[in-house]
Amino acid sequence: MIKPITHNYSSCSIMNTSKTIDEALVIIGRARMGKIPCNEALDRLWEVLVNLDFELKTRNPIRHCALYN
Repeated sequence: MIKPITHNYSSCSIMNTSKTIDEALVIIGRARMGKIPCNEALDRLWEVLVNLDFELKTRNPIRHCALYN
């Protein structure tokens, strides 16, 4: 059985973007090698992207507004 990837973010809740991208690439690699089903990989990637999106939006809300308006 494959162990789920767990998040170990700091207590200040600022996500390390580089680690998050690495996590996404590992998920993709595992799916391509057939170690996890594609649907599970998509679910994990969705979670990673939603978390990253939230962190980026809350880290700098002024920049977010400028980008999306």
